[in-house]
Amino acid sequence: MNFTIMGLAFGSWLLLHNLNPDAIALYHALLYMNNKMTVNVNSEWYWRVEFKVPGATLRQLSGGISETQLDRMRNQLKQAGLIEYRKGRGNQSGTYSLIPFDLEVEAVSIDPHIGGQNVGQYGGQTECKVWAKSNSFIVNINNNTNANFDDGDDDARARENAKSFFKRYLDESRVPEPNLEQCVRWINSMDEDLVEEAFREACKQGKTNFAYVEGIIRKMR
Repeated sequence: MNFTIMGLAFGSWLLLHNLNPDAIALYHALLYMNNKMTVNVNSEWYWRVEFKVPGATLRQLSGGISETQLDRMRNQLKQAGLIEYRKGRGNQSGTYSLIPFDLEVEAVSIDPHIGGQNVGQYGGQTECKVWAKSNSFIVNINNNTNANFDDGDDDARARENAKSFFKRYLDESRVPEPNLEQCVRWINSMDEDLVEEAFREACKQGKTNFAYVEGIIRKMR
């Protein structure tokens, strides 16, 4: 497990699977943080099996996505079999685990008091699990249970919400397909609340046309 191999493996995986751009950004953010929290044991560096990251940090590293979008993109990564996640208690940060693409990598426990450095950072555990080295450098890009992950459900939901925006704010029950598809792309790539706000603002200004909504979206970006 290292940053380069995981990054290359993820790129190979993306060639065969569909994933929202914000989910891709979130995965790279998690990859960066997991690499940042590596553990030095007797001059050898190991990746943690589990690590904690504040949501605000991930949102910033993912291009400033909203909290709602973070939840949605994290769920996509979970459904795709790329990560595991446990929600923290109260205001505590959630716990993440990147699922290795190399099937021969194993998780082992280390005693932080025997040769372990950088173990207490971001968590202060009394015991730390790390990914042990593997003799295999073969990347299995189809190792996940849901390898053929399809975000069609999200697209269908985004499509229905887009139709409701047109009907509610622009008084359009029959929406031109290109306009509808563009709105779906906005919903899938940015905070849905911001998309609705653009429609709401157009309606408020009496500009009930799609071109005006597009102008507001451009200003938001």
